[in-house]
Amino acid sequence: QGPERSCIEQLLARKVSKRLCGTRGVVEMREHPFFDAWTKADMWEKVINRTMTPPWKADPAEVQKGWLDPVPDDKSESSGSSSDSSTRKQIVDSKDKRALDAYMRKHENR
Repeated sequence: QGPERSCIEQLLARKVSKRLCGTRGVVEMREHPFFDAWTKADMWEKVINRTMTPPWKADPAEVQKGWLDPVPDDKSESSGSSSDSSTRKQIVDSKDKRALDAYMRKHENR
């Protein structure tokens, strides 16, 4: 088991006492083997001071493509249940999109 898997498993642990950062906070994360390279390169200071340049920046327009699936019209559907689930999916996706848009606006100029 590599440090990547160990880190993810510990971050997702149900019990807080077993979770990475669950007892000693960020100190545990900084000491985890997955972040050894960060520690050696003083990356933590760049993260804390918000001076770290991300290796990749998402294009919001590209990310948002396909978020809302079109709702099929009644003529093309043979059963009502599929249309209902598609409509529910669109509503959930719409709420997710609004939440992400609000987050992006709030953090846009940081």
